[in-house]
Amino acid sequence: MLALAVRWYARFRLSHADVAEWLAERGFVLDRTAISRWVQRFLPLFGVAARRHRRRVGRKDSPAARAHFRHPRARVRRPQTADL
Repeated sequence: MLALAVRWYARFRLSHADVAEWLAERGFVLDRTAISRWVQRFLPLFGVAARRHRRRVGRKDSPAARAHFRHPRARVRRPQTADL
């Protein structure tokens, strides 16, 4: 429940009071300062865990990079002009 509360705080930009109210609806009575401490402690850890699974932009094995090689460009020739 702790991880879910911190995730909802970050994902939906809720206030600490909103998260406390959301948890109270589910039977967990907590003060908003406790949620604030959880967010300060665990949000950086969630960020590190998410960064491990983040893909780099422009990787060669991405579908967009493969599409580049499947669809070659058409060459457009300019009309030749006669020199006078």
